[in-house]
Amino acid sequence: MKNVIRFLIAPWYLLGALLHVYLVFYNPEIYSNFGNTAWIPAYGFVWRVVVMPNILFFVPALAAFELTVGMLLIGKGEYVKYALAASILFNLFLV
Repeated sequence: MKNVIRFLIAPWYLLGALLHVYLVFYNPEIYSNFGNTAWIPAYGFVWRVVVMPNILFFVPALAAFELTVGMLLIGKGEYVKYALAASILFNLFLV
């Protein structure tokens, strides 16, 4: 059962990476709204002042992270545990 869940999560990361690469080049302004949804005002400030001016750096880095996690989730052995831990931390960061 745990492998089924893993193989359902992996495409989410792989498709997310592709989507982010597309969006950053064809619709980068879509990312500006994320700063408005931050619960902590300082996060919104950092998003507007640091992330948005450097979006062409941050989004490809995000895509690389998602691609790496997705590929590791498909793999076997110890790296799957690292991918699952990275996935959990990433989603906690999003919240």
